[in-house]
Amino acid sequence: MQILNNYSNDFQADIEVSIYDNLKEENLKKEDNFSIIKDTINDLIDDEESKKGFFALLRQSYLLGGLRSKIVRKLFIII
Repeated sequence: MQILNNYSNDFQADIEVSIYDNLKEENLKKEDNFSIIKDTINDLIDDEESKKGFFALLRQSYLLGGLRSKIVRKLFIII
C-alpha cells in the first residue's frame, strides 16, 4: 500500500501524516488515493461492521495527521 507510505513528508514512519498528506484537499490525487484505499478494504474485508470500523480508524488517522502537521508547522515558525 504505497499510498500509506508517503515519503514526501518529514516523518516517513508516521502513518497518520502519510494518510493526511495523501487525502488532504490540496492533494490533486486525493480522490484516486481514497478510491484505492476504499477498493482495497472492500476486497479484503467482508464484514460490514469491520469495514465501518476501519474507515473510522482511517478518518481518525487523517485527523491526527492533520493535527500533527499543524503542530509541527507552528513549532517551526516559533523556532
